[in-house]
Amino acid sequence: MTTRLFSLWAIGFTLGCEPAADDPSQTDPGEAPMNEVISLVVDATDRETFAYVDLDTATVLGPEAASSADWELAIRRFEIRTNGGDSGSGQVMAGLAVDPEGFYDASGEPVVDAFVQADAEAQLAALTTPFTTPALSSDRIEGVFSEDWFDYNPQTGIATANLDIGWLIRNGEGDGFARVRMNDLDFPTREGNGIQSFSVAVEVEDAKGLQKPVFFEGSVPGEGGEVCYDMEADENVPCTGTAWDLMLGFSGRDSFIYTNSGDIGDGAGGALGPYPWKVLETYTRASASPEGSDLSPRFFVDETQSVFSTESWYAYDLQNQFRLYPNYRVYAVQVSDEGPLYGVQVAGYYDDADVAGHVTLRFLEL
Repeated sequence: MTTRLFSLWAIGFTLGCEPAADDPSQTDPGEAPMNEVISLVVDATDRETFAYVDLDTATVLGPEAASSADWELAIRRFEIRTNGGDSGSGQVMAGLAVDPEGFYDASGEPVVDAFVQADAEAQLAALTTPFTTPALSSDRIEGVFSEDWFDYNPQTGIATANLDIGWLIRNGEGDGFARVRMNDLDFPTREGNGIQSFSVAVEVEDAKGLQKPVFFEGSVPGEGGEVCYDMEADENVPCTGTAWDLMLGFSGRDSFIYTNSGDIGDGAGGALGPYPWKVLETYTRASASPEGSDLSPRFFVDETQSVFSTESWYAYDLQNQFRLYPNYRVYAVQVSDEGPLYGVQVAGYYDDADVAGHVTLRFLEL
């Protein structure tokens, strides 16, 4: 369902000029046409498949659009991605433009009454008030290891192993665990010869607890690439299927360690951390804390992140009702370097029958 709410904002107004007159007959002949705020309800109830939104035409496209540049936003339940970077073939970039006041306290915790009592129409002003375009970025995969596994010297351009922290990992089959940390790394990033060598210490858990370390070792050529490892077999393996457990490599300027999970692989892997190694050394198992708490359900997978997830558009379960509440943040969405710029606001997550997964987008071209 698409609803055109009302006309507002001449192009000149977004650039800091005077607003257009309410009476079209009073506008100057050469003034830019008015833009419209559009409301679009997206059926994102499918837990497996994204719905693809074309902001230019205010339409929702089917799964066949996934590999195209025809869409700007992809929505699956509460997850929103943009068509760029690691999420798609487009050039879309986005950033948080407006963060309405009152929804979070000084410590960043949700203010329950503000969320529960928020009026969607009143919050439209956050979208329709001119704002400065924020820094924009494309989607990227954020692994649990992030960039914490190496130390980088900006003077020499050399990355070396960070020996002070470690992780707990779950294998690609989802039924095995290990404690890991970097053991060695020789990566002179400016020489163009790739990762000369690396070594990751892997302590696999069995019925008796953590065993003596085995080592995931290898190198990556100058053009980039990745190496994968099966910790039970203690050997490097192809990066396909569920057999591999850890992947190490680099692409362009990004270096990474991933588990066979989420958007990276077909497996059921995951990781917890980083932990200071002095703390992690007190663990006798990789699937339980020293106090005996089961950690196996708490492992995180490696997933693609957009600004809609890093600067979340909602708060959840504020009244023990397992509901999502929008915070009415406004995101700037740039279609391409020379394409249009949109202001986008998420204004709802439920339809008239209170069924979750019906995302209400409000947007306008700036």
